[in-house]
Amino acid sequence: MAHIKVFGHRVMTIGALLGLFLIASGLSYLAATSLLAAGMIVTGLR
Repeated sequence: MAHIKVFGHRVMTIGALLGLFLIASGLSYLAATSLLAAGMIVTGLR
């Protein structure tokens, strides 16, 4: 039973790390696209 509990905890930890990584990459992607869009708008206005 203890072995299964440790394994489950490890899977949950890996899942949490993957979730954080996905959220961080998604936020950086959104920031990059918004910066690109802002740059395009600024250059378009000039």
